[in-house]
Amino acid sequence: MELIHAISQDGIRYCGDYGADDDIGLSEGQKRVLESIGAIKVIGWYGYGSYEGSGEALIVFNDGTLSLENLGHCSCYGPWDNVEDIKGRPAEVVRKSVTDNPEYWEQIGHFFDHVDTKVEY
Repeated sequence: MELIHAISQDGIRYCGDYGADDDIGLSEGQKRVLESIGAIKVIGWYGYGSYEGSGEALIVFNDGTLSLENLGHCSCYGPWDNVEDIKGRPAEVVRKSVTDNPEYWEQIGHFFDHVDTKVEY
């Protein structure tokens, strides 16, 4: 599974105050689980403090579906709760959920630059 660290301007500000995680907040076990449910790519960023973190991730599955995950949290559980329950949705639905919000698109629209062009929007 490919990990692509694609930080946004909000992420740069957040990680400048705290720290950045090149694994996008994923443990080795969580990576294995994502791979077992068909994830082929995770695009995003994650920054962490002592008991808090912030980030966004776009997961690309081998069937062309996508999942958009908000990695913000304020507890010791971390950004990726219940990884095994993540489900892909049609790419065009996920993309529209982002493009319908111009501020959100400005922050994470560049994630879609890393999605294989075979995936239809």
